[in-house]
Amino acid sequence: MKRSILFFFFFFFFFCKSKQESVNPNPQNVQENQAYLGILYIETSNGIQVAEVFPDSPASKSGIEPGDFILSANGYPVVGSYTLRENIFSLKPGTEVYIEVIKLNGKKTVLKATLEPIPEKYKHKYNIK
Repeated sequence: MKRSILFFFFFFFFFCKSKQESVNPNPQNVQENQAYLGILYIETSNGIQVAEVFPDSPASKSGIEPGDFILSANGYPVVGSYTLRENIFSLKPGTEVYIEVIKLNGKKTVLKATLEPIPEKYKHKYNIK
């Protein structure tokens, strides 16, 4: 019985350790290649609301404005910051994204944005060298 428990413990420990090492070998490369939309947002009970749009960003070029609520990206719902990261920020620069928003006047519209690399002037905020 003790041998079975000991064997199970070592097997479980080895399996978990080997899985952890292969998950994310170099997290900094992921950040360097992260897409940039150029917004600050807040998570409200109604979803993701754009708080600020940076000048000359993909968001400003597409027509996203402060106050807009982001409903979906490429047809996938955006209901919180996790889904925003998964559906927009996890993509590569150069990717076109169709973003459905509700404007302050209540009108729904779909805007197209081409994601860009993070500009040099913002890399220090993300600890990218």
